[in-house]
Amino acid sequence: MEDTNIMRRADWSTRSLRPSIREEVMCLFEILKPMIRQQSKLRFVLFSLALVTGVMGTTDAYAVYDVPPARRITWNAGLDPVGGIPNYTNVTCTGLDPTGGADNTSKIQACINNAADGTAVFIPAGTYRISADLIMKSNIALRGAKATASGPFLPNADASMTTLNLTGGSRVVFPGGSKGSNWNPGPMTGTSITAGYTQGSTSLTLSDASIYNVGDWISVYQNTDPNDISTWESWQGEDGGSGDVHVFQQYKQVTAKSGNTLTISPPLYLVTTAPTGQSVRKQTFGVQMAGVENMRLNGSGTQSYGIVRIVFSKNVWVKGVETYYSGTEGGASPHVYIQFSLQCEVRDGYYHYGASNDAGANYGVEMYNWNSAHKIENNIIREVRHSIVFAGGSGSVILYNYTDDNWESVSGQPTVRNDNFLSPDAMPNHGAHPFMNLFEGNYDSNIWADYVHGSSGYNTLFRNRITCFRSSHPLISPWGDNCVALETYNLYYNIIGNVIGRSSWTSGTVLCVGGSCGAIPYVYNFESLSSATAIKHGNYDYITKGVAYWDGGADHVLPKSMYYSTKPSFFGTCAWPPFGPDGNPTINTSPAKDRYDGTGICQSGKTAPAPPKNLRVN
Repeated sequence: MEDTNIMRRADWSTRSLRPSIREEVMCLFEILKPMIRQQSKLRFVLFSLALVTGVMGTTDAYAVYDVPPARRITWNAGLDPVGGIPNYTNVTCTGLDPTGGADNTSKIQACINNAADGTAVFIPAGTYRISADLIMKSNIALRGAKATASGPFLPNADASMTTLNLTGGSRVVFPGGSKGSNWNPGPMTGTSITAGYTQGSTSLTLSDASIYNVGDWISVYQNTDPNDISTWESWQGEDGGSGDVHVFQQYKQVTAKSGNTLTISPPLYLVTTAPTGQSVRKQTFGVQMAGVENMRLNGSGTQSYGIVRIVFSKNVWVKGVETYYSGTEGGASPHVYIQFSLQCEVRDGYYHYGASNDAGANYGVEMYNWNSAHKIENNIIREVRHSIVFAGGSGSVILYNYTDDNWESVSGQPTVRNDNFLSPDAMPNHGAHPFMNLFEGNYDSNIWADYVHGSSGYNTLFRNRITCFRSSHPLISPWGDNCVALETYNLYYNIIGNVIGRSSWTSGTVLCVGGSCGAIPYVYNFESLSSATAIKHGNYDYITKGVAYWDGGADHVLPKSMYYSTKPSFFGTCAWPPFGPDGNPTINTSPAKDRYDGTGICQSGKTAPAPPKNLRVN
């Protein structure tokens, strides 16, 4: 089972010293100041201050910064709400050809179709040719011999791994349904909300709740509010074709019903400034509690809409999987594609390379249209166009991934790398309107919210290591090098406790606003409106050689995590949290990067390289 030690929202209202206590402490400090100058009295001073803070309450003595409550939620994502990823019992799929010669599609599909609930269709180590989509169902897993670790990676052979050679564009598909079959009322229609549509609400009154029952999952949505949202493309939101496509959406469960009033969980993440058209719609998820685990999926360069495709599904996982060589479809050809789904988890994998890095092709993990509460954690993503992409979605978490050497191609030359600028790596926004998502503890080249397809808001970037650099593909005569970029209509971002840049920097611009910029690299490159609504707090950058902004005020101590209450078990012997301004700054490895580098630092029982000695800080 996965970690479930999720951080619950605490009451931070009493974290700062109460005014009277603060005055008493300052008064005592003035009395003791002469003693501080006498070294022999130091122990007495420390004892006295410790006594005062102890008497007055140590939990209130030092203020820990917290994002304002209206700008964040209590995240609980992936399979954590249902107790973690289950460990289904292996049932070996027999009669297969493990040499890569014969076509194994029909035999593996038969094993999937006949699998009992709570079992994993086990494919032993070997190479298996697949010629058509493998169609998954609820309550089972498709499992290989072992999880991807430190290589050898595709396209290299590894006899200890289960490798599926996906020929002819074949994929692993979780086909949970469609808009026509899974929505009630149907597309572009809904049941009006007459009361209760406010941030944090757990109660919605409807115009008519007769079709809704306890246990149902509902999609809560509203019309485009120009105060907060900008969008113009019909394929976004519910992909409606005409009218308002409702890009502002979140999934909730009905936990009680009284007349036309529904009690829902979790609470409403957010509503806009002046909402209109707020409505609900029942949604079913045709595939639930199913996953693909511990195997290598060798693409053919012709896959579209995902090497792993997840649609209208809930609590689906992709764990310990390596994918290689995605397709050229400009509409979408990511390695993992998630659409109209809830509480899915993509973890411990490696996603890399594609047949094209042109527009729309070869993304790492992409969340498209309506999505809520996904968890993308501890993955390696390299040599793709963009690593992790939101084209819609709310309440999801992106945790402790390692993304590097991702690049856009020269326009019209899909396999020729553009080395003139640092293209977007992790993307909190690439399609309207992602909101209330958390990026924490990731190692990224940059984090870039664009405006190519519309707006986003209220996303949090916390304790990430943002290098502004590609390790294997350095820039050549660059005209652009953004570390954190917010294009227009990416509003109310929380950028907290990140470590940005490289120690080798001798010049650059800390803050570029509205195109008024100095020399590259840019630590922050913000459009004016996005800059005015952003909080930059406690981010260490290598131009300032320290923290340039404490926009959140005087509270400079940062929590270790906005998701976990204690160190996640997959960190093993690695330090946690891996990154932050504390330590001026703190930069450690993460399990995903350790896995790619093959250093074994995070794995108990392995000997890591000895730390350097006699270091000097200039």
